[in-house]
Amino acid sequence: MATDYSYDLEVSKDTKTATLTVSLPGRTHAREPILEFDNKAALRLLDTKGLGHLVITDGPDTRLSNWSNGARKGVWTFGVESSTTTTATADTTNTSNTNTATTTNTTNTKSSTRSRSKKTTK
Repeated sequence: MATDYSYDLEVSKDTKTATLTVSLPGRTHAREPILEFDNKAALRLLDTKGLGHLVITDGPDTRLSNWSNGARKGVWTFGVESSTTTTATADTTNTSNTNTATTTNTTNTKSSTRSRSKKTTK
């Protein structure tokens, strides 16, 4: 019965980089559990190994799943977060939040200009 995933974790001697290869078993029976593995699970696994200071630098675009024909094998690479990357990420986040607020305000303005006709019952 396929109930667990296998992984291979390679860590550099200075613990500044790591490579994680995960493989999920295939399902052969309908009663077997559906296993999934994503970026959060990869970070949790590194944290349990004492490598919580590393961040994902490259990895699969989708989560791994042994459901149907989903991707069952993936490779993540991790590295130390640089201060330049942190600043760029913060700027991108602030820009996307501003765009979202603008879109929301526009949507609210349009919906408030519509009037509803009241239905009366006899």
